[in-house]
Amino acid sequence: MIEFQAQTCASDNSPPDVFTGSAPPSLLELARALAGKPRLILMDEPLAGLGAGETDEIIALTRALPADGVTVVIIEHTMNAMVNTVDRFVVLDHGQLLAEGKPETVTRDPRVIEA
Repeated sequence: MIEFQAQTCASDNSPPDVFTGSAPPSLLELARALAGKPRLILMDEPLAGLGAGETDEIIALTRALPADGVTVVIIEHTMNAMVNTVDRFVVLDHGQLLAEGKPETVTRDPRVIEA
């Protein structure tokens, strides 16, 4: 996490937002969770209230986690942002399993579109 943050700001030599306190709360929460070196992270709507740049940053960090051996489970209503982020979708509707599988398949499911 810290290495990734350092790489993202290397071009202008400014300190990473996570160190200056100007990072969005969800990024700080993710940094705090990663400090414990977990094998599993559960994220509840990590994109809520974020702008496009902040969303891109959270997505980039989330996509990098599996390479470090971290499994990520995300609850998110912004399906468009998740399509290129996750390997597998599980869609629930009123607590019932509606569809599951690869994002490109699930997002074309008429039941998912209707829900």
